[in-house]
Parts: sequence; structure tokens; C-alpha cells
Amino acid sequence: MKLPKKTLPMVSDATPVGAIQVPTDGKPIIMMRDAQTTGGYPKIAVVTTPDTSRLGQVRPGNTIEFSESSSSEAQKRLQTYRQVLKEVVKYLI
Repeated sequence: MKLPKKTLPMVSDATPVGAIQVPTDGKPIIMMRDAQTTGGYPKIAVVTTPDTSRLGQVRPGNTIEFSESSSSEAQKRLQTYRQVLKEVVKYLI
């Protein structure tokens, strides 16, 4: 028996930091560092690590925009982010 798409069961899987989940009300939720490790709603994308840190500074109710990036772009931005963090740590020690 073939089930309609609306009734297919959802598989519980890993929920990475930055995962964008969409509950039944259609309002996206972005999982931050205090999120559960598995389960949740369907995921449509993941916010990159550098942008997750920036996102933590956004006030509730503010509007944000998303743009698509390739895996290689995201990796380059992550390398730059890590380098900046290393430089900051040098000044703190």
C-alpha cells in the first residue's frame, strides 16, 4: 500500500548546530548550541558555523535573510573564522 506524502513517518536523525527546522506552523526554527541531538522537525538547511555565532546576537523578532553557499565557500569561511579566533585568543592570553 502506498501512503500519501503527508502521512509518511519522519525518521529521527542527527540535529547539528545551525539546523533550520520547519514545524507544522511553517515558522522556521534554527537550532543553536543548546539544541537536542536527534529528532525534531524536517530540516531544510544548516546555517554555517561563523553565521551561527553571529545569529546568536540577533534579537528575538528581528528579520534575517539567508543566502545559499556551496560547500567549498562554507569551508573557506570556516577556515577564515577559525583563523580569526586564533588571533583573538593570542590577545587574550
